[in-house]
Amino acid sequence: NEQYLRTMELEQLAELVKQDFLAQNIWDESYERDKRDWFLTTLDLIRDRFHTICDFATLGRAYFAEDYQVEAKPLKKNILKHPDLKKWLPLLAERFAALDEFSKETTEAASRALADELQIKPGILINGMRTVLTGQLAGPGMFDILMALGKERVMQRLANIDRLYE
Repeated sequence: NEQYLRTMELEQLAELVKQDFLAQNIWDESYERDKRDWFLTTLDLIRDRFHTICDFATLGRAYFAEDYQVEAKPLKKNILKHPDLKKWLPLLAERFAALDEFSKETTEAASRALADELQIKPGILINGMRTVLTGQLAGPGMFDILMALGKERVMQRLANIDRLYE
């Protein structure tokens, strides 16, 4: 099943995911129209880590809905261990807002520059970002995730990190 998910035609995968999303009440009709390219690209980005179709609505939920779960392990390891992220990630969101171009290259440069300014390891920001944005410990490349989620969603989630400390 896992190998099949990784190798099946993207359109076929999209149809199976659609059926599950409909059942989970997170299907958006725009995934068949103006957001079709984004939907297919995102499915392709995340499918390598999934074992069943249901994983797209659970483990991949953060890409498609705002009511995603933040797993306990990354929350403890990447967020709660670094209370200053409450200040740093909203600051990073401001840096992203100021970018002329929101790309993998510019967001990575902004992230690393902020880590340098704060005199912290870039991984603290990057792993914190991953947890806030996806709720998970691992996944696709961090800057691929930013592109999949889009600038507005990324900035909103980073700015609202306080919710994870409650």
